[in-house]
Amino acid sequence: MNEVLGLIDSIEATILEGKKVPFSEKVVLDERRLLGLLDKLRLVVKNDSTLIRRSIEMSSMDDDRSSRAPVVIETPTGIHPDVLRQAEDESLRVRRNADEYADNVLAHLQMVVTRAQKNMIKLEQSIESGRDHLETRRNESKG
Repeated sequence: MNEVLGLIDSIEATILEGKKVPFSEKVVLDERRLLGLLDKLRLVVKNDSTLIRRSIEMSSMDDDRSSRAPVVIETPTGIHPDVLRQAEDESLRVRRNADEYADNVLAHLQMVVTRAQKNMIKLEQSIESGRDHLETRRNESKG
C-alpha cells in the first residue's frame, strides 16, 4: 500500500511540476514520465490486488464498528525491486526539490527582511532628522 501511495505522490508531483499555459488553467505535462509512473502503479496494483481488496474490506468493516480498534495490514511481498527502487528515487528527488524550494523561499524572505530593516533605519533617521530640524526652528524662534 505504501508503494501505491508513493507512486500517487510521484504522479501528483509530476502534475504540480507541469508548466502552466499562459491565460488558461491548463498545464503541460511530461507525458513519458507520467505514463511511466502510471505503468508502475498498474504493476504494483496488479501484483498486489489481493492486499488492496483485503484493505478495502477491512476499511468497510472498520467503518461499521463503533470502536476504533487498530487494523494491521501486511505489506505487499510481490513488488518488483526495480519498481520500489524507482519509487524511492523519485521520492528522494521530490524531497530534494521541496528542500531546494523551501531554501529559495527562506532566502528570499531573508532578503526582504534585510531590505525592510535597512528601510526602517532610513525611516528612523529621517524621523530623527525631522525632529532635530523642528527643535532647531523652535530654538531660533525663542531666541
